Amino acid sequence: MNTPARNWRIRLDEASEDEYNALLRALRRKNGFGLYFVRCSPATGREIFQHIKRDLSIKNTELLQLEKSVDNLYTRIQNLPTLKTLKILFIEGIEKSLTDYIKPGYGGQGDYYKEDSVPRVLNNLNLQRERFQTSFKFLIVFLVPEFAFKYFTRRAPDFFDWRLGIFEFKEDNSFELIPQRTTLSGDSLLLLERYEEAISSYDQAIKYKPDKHEAWNNRGIALDKLGRYEEAISSYDQAIKYKPDLHEAWYNRGNALDELGRYEEAISSYDQAIKYKPDYHEAWYNMACCYALQGKVPQVIQSLNQAITMNPNRYLNLLKTDSDFDVVRQDERFQVFLREMFERYPEFA
Repeated sequence: MNTPARNWRIRLDEASEDEYNALLRALRRKNGFGLYFVRCSPATGREIFQHIKRDLSIKNTELLQLEKSVDNLYTRIQNLPTLKTLKILFIEGIEKSLTDYIKPGYGGQGDYYKEDSVPRVLNNLNLQRERFQTSFKFLIVFLVPEFAFKYFTRRAPDFFDWRLGIFEFKEDNSFELIPQRTTLSGDSLLLLERYEEAISSYDQAIKYKPDKHEAWNNRGIALDKLGRYEEAISSYDQAIKYKPDLHEAWYNRGNALDELGRYEEAISSYDQAIKYKPDYHEAWYNMACCYALQGKVPQVIQSLNQAITMNPNRYLNLLKTDSDFDVVRQDERFQVFLREMFERYPEFA
């Protein structure tokens, strides 16, 4: 019952572990030239590199840290002393070559590039992509923050189109850190897995501010981790009472109901999460799990199609081993769907 996707209640640890395993598998099975992108903070990127270096010790893995802006990345790589034995190269700091080209607020959507110029390093990558493939017989993994990833997709399209996979490690986006001292303590205790203490801290926060929906939601997470699902559901209900469009609370509520085997109610909660956040692929996938456990093949296919379209790397890999789909796995309709998905995304077959 406890599949990786259905346990993403604190994304900082559990979802990141799942994403890490997907990255590890991709790097293990691929040899020769390849290009991957990992969206993460610099600190997380260095941690990922250290873990890959340990877990793939049979492959010579190095980290190229760019301390300042560069114009020609090809030359920097070409001059590496370990070039001939290298199997995986992580590159950190490419964003330092992009920051001068940011024009904050353009278009009203966040971090933006200047339309009248292209960062030199990206221009260089566009022009030298064929040279990268013929010269370098190893995997390249870019560790990039969100704004740098946007630059690659928009300003280095020729180079970016060669990527084999995109992996995302979010520091903590399943709940906010709240400025009140009592709630901050609860969040810290939650991350430290000191769940009973976290619950007590949230209780104090709620005592002084009963409508603090973040505290109710995080309290539910702590109860959930202790297996106290009924209490967790009540806590999520309070969060939703004060903020009906809190999609995280609807999603977490669905997970708790799922754990209790109350699949129809869980599906209704996932529906609400998707109503307020249509691209919530975790909710689409977990809904598919609930339908599968009920043997409802058409609904499984519909929900899975949404999840896979949004994140093929995560869910096509999970589908191969997720026992929740054992009930429908031999159904001809499900088999046809799987064949179509793997034909659409052959790199995950």
